[in-house]
Amino acid sequence: MTALTYDELINKDSDYPTVIISDKNSFPKLNNNLQIVPQVNVLGIGCRKNVTFKMMQDAFNQFCNNNNLVWKSISKLVSIDVKQHEAAIHYLASVLGVEFETYSAMQLKDVSQHYPTSKFVEKTVGVGNVANSAAEYATGNRTLKKDKESLDEVTMALSRAHQERK
Repeated sequence: MTALTYDELINKDSDYPTVIISDKNSFPKLNNNLQIVPQVNVLGIGCRKNVTFKMMQDAFNQFCNNNNLVWKSISKLVSIDVKQHEAAIHYLASVLGVEFETYSAMQLKDVSQHYPTSKFVEKTVGVGNVANSAAEYATGNRTLKKDKESLDEVTMALSRAHQERK
């Protein structure tokens, strides 16, 4: 087995089949490439109460596009327990075929210190950052980007459930 860099992969002059193991969707779609997508990502979600299914779906699609992320790499959705009955999050979990877990503000308090906070969110749910904090708490690993992404009152952050080998 030979590991190729991205540049080597897109410029290879071989007709031999190539297996790509990645959660990214930025690889060329060639007949002799097979991509295997590991479920290694946990998606933290924060949102305004009662966001619509369309708002949640649009935010997720934009998040995946902005991060060149294959949606099949998501293994679980996580948030704060205040959101445990949020229909749009349950909808997204159902569409993706993954479970949805929630954590208390007390559980998220320590990890929330690693990320920018919102005074409004802290006053409302008891912790100043939901998406990043829930994702980190679920995996034990910091989120992949310090800046969370927001669209239409939905905030999302990604953390890897399994760290990549260096």
